[in-house]
Amino acid sequence: MKLDMGLIKNIDQTPSAQALVRSTIDYCHQNQLLVIAEGIETESEYNTVKDLGADFVQGFFLAKPAFTLYKP
Repeated sequence: MKLDMGLIKNIDQTPSAQALVRSTIDYCHQNQLLVIAEGIETESEYNTVKDLGADFVQGFFLAKPAFTLYKP
């Protein structure tokens, strides 16, 4: 399950978003689904989603998108 960045933005400062994300992660884990939190832009957001139990994270805090050209 991929959690949209709209849920993650400022999650470190929004208790209601934390509760929603925590319950979503718990539901996913109960159903053997992995959770990816996208849009991580700060260390505080990273620490929050890690504490909430996200399995994977992605966002500018970790790395900027990279372009790769593939030649068919």
